[in-house]
Formats: sequence, C-alpha cells, structure tokens
Amino acid sequence: IFVVVESEHVNELVRMPGRESKPVGRVMIAGGGSLGAHILRKLEQQNSSWKIKLIEADQQCCYKLASETRNALILNGEPSDPNLLATEGISETDIFISVTEDEESNIVNCLLANHLKVGKTIALVSRPAYISLAQTIGLDTAVNKKLSAATEIHHHILKGRVHSVAALHGIPAEMLELGVKNNCKAINKPLHKAKLPEACVLAGITRQNGDVEVATGQTYISAGDRVWVLALSQHIESVTQY
Repeated sequence: IFVVVESEHVNELVRMPGRESKPVGRVMIAGGGSLGAHILRKLEQQNSSWKIKLIEADQQCCYKLASETRNALILNGEPSDPNLLATEGISETDIFISVTEDEESNIVNCLLANHLKVGKTIALVSRPAYISLAQTIGLDTAVNKKLSAATEIHHHILKGRVHSVAALHGIPAEMLELGVKNNCKAINKPLHKAKLPEACVLAGITRQNGDVEVATGQTYISAGDRVWVLALSQHIESVTQY
C-alpha cells in the first residue's frame, strides 16, 4: 500500500501495523565513491550526533573524505570484507548502507547486516531484477541507480509543468508534484465534485504559505498551490494538462 502522511506523524503510522520505529544513532556506509561521499555529507547535515563510519578501499579517497568530515570515522579497507565489517561493529549499527560499485557485494553486505540484526539495510543496485531479488531475500531497501537517473531525466522532460516526479518501482505509476494554475478545472470546488482525469489520485497539497494537507473529498485547491498526484504512467499527459 502507498500512504500519504504528514512528516510529524510518520512514526505513529509505522507503529500501526505493530512495527516500532527505532531511533537512529549509528550508521555504517560501505563505499566511499561519489555517492557514498554524498550520503555521508547529507547524514552529517541531518544530525551531527549520529556516529557514522564509512569504509572505502581506495586510500587516497579515504584521505580526501577524512579531510572533508569532522564527525565521521573514515576506514581504509575492503567494504565487502565480513571480518572488517564485524570488527567495526556492524552488529551494533542501526542503519547499514552499501553503495560500492559492485552491486553483488552490496546485496551480500546487506544480507550479512541482516543476519547480524542490523535495524535497516540499504543496497545500491543497477539491474531491475536485483530489486525483486532483494525484496524476496529480505533486504529492507534496494535503490536502483538507473531508475533514479530515469526519474531525473523524466523530470527534466516535464519541466515547466511538473516540479518533481518519482517513479514507483513494480507498478506503472508515478507520483507527481504539480503547480496549480489559474485555468485548472479543479479550483474553487471541493475535490469530490472535481472531475479529475482518469486513473489518478490527488493525495496531498502544499499551500502557498507552506502548510501541507492530506487531501480529502472536502478539500479545495487554489491557484498557486502545489498538489501531489499519483497517476498511472499512460495518463500523465492528461493529468499535467488538466
């Protein structure tokens, strides 16, 4: 199922099916390439109290990363070495992220992390078949870099009509963030009376003042708002033109 929820209620939503949301304190990243370095910077910006370790095989890359970070521990070693991962405390890690250039190693690393009861595992893959495999064998998240690139390209194709777009793996649908124009047919009426295009659901709204609302049948939208719409891929053109 796909659920739209305001950020402050995410933990409450996660608890509903009986799964507790555990606090994050320790993060380990396998792979210090451009993506690994980007993730490291993002995590440091998000929470400076997190204890982050990054493992990278290239010594020069390690030196560079160590000079750019203040809080993370940069380790020179083979990210797929299970002995190194165990020595560096993978079993005590809350989130393990494997983003090396070897996607098979990324999957194996995350399987090891799962075996050692790591709270959440994320593996970078490039073959679509590996995403289905990852879900079958129990990995928490498999990120497809080709799908991410395709999403970015699609965003640029639709630029001007769409603020952002996200493809949903496994189903022929996408989530679109659209700006509401003065000529939109759905403004100034409750959504249950607006005849939205076929095969789409208006899920949420960002008002001009920054407030975010989950859409209901009684919701009104106005010119200048941004709306989040879930639409089947073959109907995106009619949705963006509505």
